[in-house]
Amino acid sequence: MANLPSSFVYVNDVEVSQDAPVTEALNSKLGSNDNYLKDTTDTNSSDIADLQATDAEFQPKLYSRSYAFTSYGYSLSEPFSETNIATLTMTNVRANPDNNVLNEIQIWNETPISSASYSIIVGTGTVNYETKLRLTKQIGAGSETDLVNITKTGSASAHTVGTVSGDFLGAFEYLNKNIYVHEFSNSSDTTVTYRLYVDFNNTGGGGSLTSATFTASGLYMRGIQLR
Repeated sequence: MANLPSSFVYVNDVEVSQDAPVTEALNSKLGSNDNYLKDTTDTNSSDIADLQATDAEFQPKLYSRSYAFTSYGYSLSEPFSETNIATLTMTNVRANPDNNVLNEIQIWNETPISSASYSIIVGTGTVNYETKLRLTKQIGAGSETDLVNITKTGSASAHTVGTVSGDFLGAFEYLNKNIYVHEFSNSSDTTVTYRLYVDFNNTGGGGSLTSATFTASGLYMRGIQLR
């Protein structure tokens, strides 16, 4: 006595139509299909310790692998050249075998947001101005490259513009709870540094700019590396 061959065989409509004879061939097909299911249906059992070890191994590759969070305060008065007001350093950015890492960078002003303000005082005539905000990244000892580089222009006549609590001028508005997501490659564990720069320039217009000041506290930068 031997088991019927284990095989996946289709049964056609003629074999099972009304008044069709129940043949040995039909029974063989049904039996072979039944044996096929017995052979190919499988169960998997694993010891809970093995599952925990596997989870511990792969979890860092699936979820957050590096995190940095820092708060800053700054105060700038015109005239000033482009100034670095914040630096965020992530020291444990792991290598990614797939050669792509997803990073989320958040820059925002938190409570008390009313501490963020600007004031421009124009003495006479009209003054044209531009504000600039630049966010850069540096991987390891590599070069510093731009992620965000925003310049916005405006003009003001002979009066005080601001002071406006909880707001920024021009490109500085980018600081208001913004999120930047980008990807980069690193073949080995490394350090990634983010730097935030601001600038303000009088671009003419014939008027006189008496003063321009920018102040903030509670400026936050947060970086998260995901996989």
